Amino acid sequence: MASKQLGKLRQWAGEVILSRDKTTLSEEFQELEKDIELRRDGALKLLAASEAYQYTLSKKKKIDALEDSEKMLPIDTLGIVMIVHGEEFGEESAFGSSLVKLGRAHCKVATLQEAYALTLRDTFLASLEKFTDDIKELSYDAAVAKYEKLKSGKKEKEKREAEDEMERARDR
Repeated sequence: MASKQLGKLRQWAGEVILSRDKTTLSEEFQELEKDIELRRDGALKLLAASEAYQYTLSKKKKIDALEDSEKMLPIDTLGIVMIVHGEEFGEESAFGSSLVKLGRAHCKVATLQEAYALTLRDTFLASLEKFTDDIKELSYDAAVAKYEKLKSGKKEKEKREAEDEMERARDR
């Protein structure tokens, strides 16, 4: 649905750039603009929250519980410490074998967490970034079209408003 609305907005922007006649905005188009602005704001919030979430999922730390360790996910470090400590008890110890099994499970969860963080970044975040870039481009194109249209007109106040709107769109 959003791509259809974006297509309509692109078509409108193209028509405005090519025409010099004053265009009156229909109620449907004004609703479309509000909808796109709502989606843009929501997508930017989603992107910010998702990036923080992905960063937290993939954050590796150096933990002193392991000697000569590199940066690892905390859950992976916990798993390795459990395995090492469980092996110190020997195979005949129920506690030791339980620690080893739980440690291996934590290491598997860490591997899955890493894969999930990469997939989240490569799919969801990439598509959200593309969507927000497309919305910004449309907003800028519409502001440029309005500026060009008013540039040929005689109203100085509307000209300044269009310039300001174009600057705001460029800054987004």
